Amino acid sequence: MREHERIVHELAAPQHGAVSRTQLRARGVAARQLHPLIQRGVVVPVTREVVTIAGSGPSRQRSAIAAVLDVPGRTALSHAASLAWWAVPGFDRQRTGLEVISTRPARTAISSLSHVHTTTLLPDSHVTILDGLWITVPVRAIFDLAGRLHPDRMARIVDAAWRQRLVTGRLLRRTLAELAEHGRSGIQTMRSIIEERGDDYRPPESNTEARFEKLMAEIGVVSFERQVDAGGIDWVGRVDFRDRHLPLVAEIDSATFHLSLTDRTDDLARREALEHAGFVVVSVSDFDVWNRPRIVQEQVIEARRTALRR
Repeated sequence: MREHERIVHELAAPQHGAVSRTQLRARGVAARQLHPLIQRGVVVPVTREVVTIAGSGPSRQRSAIAAVLDVPGRTALSHAASLAWWAVPGFDRQRTGLEVISTRPARTAISSLSHVHTTTLLPDSHVTILDGLWITVPVRAIFDLAGRLHPDRMARIVDAAWRQRLVTGRLLRRTLAELAEHGRSGIQTMRSIIEERGDDYRPPESNTEARFEKLMAEIGVVSFERQVDAGGIDWVGRVDFRDRHLPLVAEIDSATFHLSLTDRTDDLARREALEHAGFVVVSVSDFDVWNRPRIVQEQVIEARRTALRR
């Protein structure tokens, strides 16, 4: 294999078959050396900047790498695309459009492969390499999205990333301090989300639990704790919500996981054990949590009245 062809393959190998002309020039492969490889079918042009190794199968990963390489300079996959690559729930890698962020001037940051955002601030701590792909870290991607998504959805995204241990309270606060003074949109949204949670926050196990907590806050009930043990002398199990001050337990039943006769029998036995231990148990369905919130709130209000009388 000739030297120039060897360099092309060497650079493209960890990048799923994609390589940029800028990378090649840095290794001594100029346009005049690359042109014969194109003529021979060794590499295939994708854009004026990016080529791929002939025969390397297309993939979503290679498309993302090519999108980043197509904007020379300090560039990384970003925004929703970044969160999709980090597998944050709500972002699908195959369906989410490719977005990159670059420190290049806007007039030179143009690509047919992705939507290009420009920034004046992209420190080393905000980017990393994931399977050959330069990508923003999850906390930076979250802040980049905050200016264009509804605050409620941003709160769910933060919780989802927190559950996956992709962010922490301290990391969120540090990133807020880094970005707040640059006049970014969405900073107030992120500041509110961070202040509501604090460093020791424990995110809900699911979006349904987060929705239930929001419904409770609307009626002034803030004493529920999530996923705690319950029972008397004998341990009954872990419940979805337990009131800190009242003998009250709230369980969210999922139609998906509680359809079989065995499931219903187990649920009944669990409820009886909790009631035997002295708890008032209110069971709400996940359907009602999302579609009939007032019914859920009324169920809890009535259960609290019963618990107060005990």
